[in-house]
Amino acid sequence: IIMHSIIALSILFQFSFSIFSIVGSGITLDNNCLSLKTPVMNEEIILDSAQVAFISNDDWLPISKINGIDSYEFNSGFFKLKNGQRAFVFEHFHKKSPYLLIYYKNNYFVINYPNVSLLYQEIEKSNPVKLNI
Repeated sequence: IIMHSIIALSILFQFSFSIFSIVGSGITLDNNCLSLKTPVMNEEIILDSAQVAFISNDDWLPISKINGIDSYEFNSGFFKLKNGQRAFVFEHFHKKSPYLLIYYKNNYFVINYPNVSLLYQEIEKSNPVKLNI
Protein backbone atom coordinates (compact mmCIF):
# COMPACT_ATOMS: atom_id res chain seq x y z
CA ILE A 1 0.00 0.00 0.00
CA ILE A 2 2.84 2.41 0.81
CA MET A 3 4.46 1.80 -2.58
CA HIS A 4 1.17 2.48 -4.38
CA SER A 5 0.71 5.68 -2.38
CA ILE A 6 4.20 6.87 -3.30
CA ILE A 7 3.59 6.16 -6.98
CA ALA A 8 0.19 7.91 -6.89
CA LEU A 9 1.66 10.97 -5.16
CA SER A 10 4.52 11.06 -7.66
CA ILE A 11 2.10 11.02 -10.60
CA LEU A 12 -0.08 13.67 -8.95
CA PHE A 13 2.99 15.89 -8.36
CA GLN A 14 4.10 15.52 -11.99
CA PHE A 15 0.61 16.40 -13.25
CA SER A 16 0.32 19.41 -10.90
CA PHE A 17 3.77 20.68 -11.88
CA SER A 18 2.84 20.49 -15.57
CA ILE A 19 -0.32 22.53 -15.03
CA PHE A 20 1.31 25.16 -12.82
CA SER A 21 4.26 25.55 -15.21
CA ILE A 22 1.84 26.75 -17.90
CA VAL A 23 0.06 29.29 -15.68
CA GLY A 24 1.39 32.77 -16.42
CA SER A 25 3.22 31.69 -19.56
CA GLY A 26 2.50 33.25 -22.90
CA ILE A 27 3.54 35.10 -26.01
CA THR A 28 2.60 38.71 -26.75
CA LEU A 29 3.23 40.64 -29.95
CA ASP A 30 2.94 44.39 -29.48
CA ASN A 31 4.19 46.67 -32.26
CA ASN A 32 7.65 45.31 -33.03
CA CYS A 33 8.22 43.62 -29.68
CA LEU A 34 7.65 39.90 -29.13
CA SER A 35 7.45 39.02 -25.42
CA LEU A 36 8.01 35.46 -24.23
CA LYS A 37 7.00 34.83 -20.63
CA THR A 38 7.55 31.52 -18.89
CA PRO A 39 8.47 30.42 -15.37
CA VAL A 40 12.03 29.93 -16.65
CA MET A 41 12.56 33.14 -18.60
CA ASN A 42 11.07 36.46 -19.62
CA GLU A 43 12.46 37.76 -22.90
CA GLU A 44 11.53 40.70 -25.07
CA ILE A 45 12.64 40.37 -28.68
CA ILE A 46 12.80 43.59 -30.68
CA LEU A 47 11.89 42.27 -34.11
CA ASP A 48 13.68 45.09 -35.97
CA SER A 49 16.92 43.61 -34.59
CA ALA A 50 15.99 39.95 -35.07
CA GLN A 51 16.16 37.45 -37.89
CA VAL A 52 13.08 35.27 -38.36
CA ALA A 53 12.31 32.05 -40.24
CA PHE A 54 9.31 29.73 -40.50
CA ILE A 55 10.82 26.26 -40.55
CA SER A 56 9.19 23.17 -41.99
CA ASN A 57 11.90 20.59 -41.31
CA ASP A 58 12.76 18.94 -38.00
CA ASP A 59 16.46 19.93 -37.79
CA TRP A 60 15.77 22.76 -35.34
CA LEU A 61 13.42 20.88 -33.01
CA PRO A 62 14.49 20.24 -29.40
CA ILE A 63 15.75 16.82 -28.42
CA SER A 64 16.92 17.28 -24.82
CA LYS A 65 16.43 19.76 -22.00
CA ILE A 66 19.42 21.68 -20.67
CA ASN A 67 17.52 23.84 -18.18
CA GLY A 68 13.80 24.43 -17.86
CA ILE A 69 10.51 22.59 -18.03
CA ASP A 70 10.05 19.46 -20.14
CA SER A 71 6.58 17.99 -19.88
CA TYR A 72 4.18 16.22 -22.20
CA GLU A 73 2.24 19.35 -23.16
CA PHE A 74 4.59 22.24 -22.39
CA ASN A 75 8.32 22.76 -22.93
CA SER A 76 10.05 25.92 -21.86
CA GLY A 77 13.70 26.70 -21.29
CA PHE A 78 17.01 25.97 -22.89
CA PHE A 79 17.21 22.83 -24.99
CA LYS A 80 19.71 21.11 -27.23
CA LEU A 81 18.32 20.92 -30.76
CA LYS A 82 18.51 18.09 -33.26
CA ASN A 83 21.16 19.97 -35.27
CA GLY A 84 23.38 20.44 -32.19
CA GLN A 85 22.51 24.11 -31.55
CA ARG A 86 21.27 25.40 -28.19
CA ALA A 87 18.05 27.45 -28.09
CA PHE A 88 15.38 28.83 -25.83
CA VAL A 89 12.25 26.79 -26.58
CA PHE A 90 8.60 27.68 -26.07
CA GLU A 91 6.50 24.66 -27.08
CA HIS A 92 2.86 24.11 -26.21
CA PHE A 93 0.85 21.12 -27.46
CA HIS A 94 2.91 20.92 -30.64
CA LYS A 95 6.14 19.01 -31.06
CA LYS A 96 6.61 18.94 -34.82
CA SER A 97 7.17 21.33 -37.70
CA PRO A 98 6.32 23.93 -38.85
CA TYR A 99 7.60 26.28 -36.18
CA LEU A 100 9.04 29.75 -35.74
CA LEU A 101 12.80 30.22 -35.41
CA ILE A 102 14.19 33.57 -34.28
CA TYR A 103 17.81 34.65 -33.99
CA TYR A 104 18.25 37.59 -31.62
CA LYS A 105 21.29 38.85 -29.68
CA ASN A 106 23.32 35.73 -30.54
CA ASN A 107 20.57 33.40 -29.26
CA TYR A 108 18.13 31.12 -31.02
CA PHE A 109 14.47 30.95 -30.00
CA VAL A 110 12.16 28.15 -31.14
CA ILE A 111 8.44 28.88 -30.80
CA ASN A 112 6.05 26.07 -31.51
CA TYR A 113 2.32 25.77 -30.84
CA PRO A 114 -0.73 24.85 -32.97
CA ASN A 115 -1.36 28.35 -34.43
CA VAL A 116 2.24 29.53 -34.73
CA SER A 117 1.72 30.25 -38.44
CA LEU A 118 -0.62 33.12 -37.49
CA LEU A 119 2.10 34.61 -35.28
CA TYR A 120 4.57 34.34 -38.15
CA GLN A 121 2.15 36.08 -40.52
CA GLU A 122 1.79 38.98 -38.07
CA ILE A 123 5.56 39.25 -37.65
CA GLU A 124 6.10 39.06 -41.40
CA LYS A 125 3.87 42.12 -41.95
CA SER A 126 6.54 44.32 -40.39
CA ASN A 127 9.18 42.76 -42.70
CA PRO A 128 11.88 41.71 -40.23
CA VAL A 129 15.11 40.37 -41.66
CA LYS A 130 14.74 36.77 -42.81
CA LEU A 131 17.02 34.23 -41.15
CA ASN A 132 19.24 32.66 -43.80
CA ILE A 133 19.65 29.00 -42.88
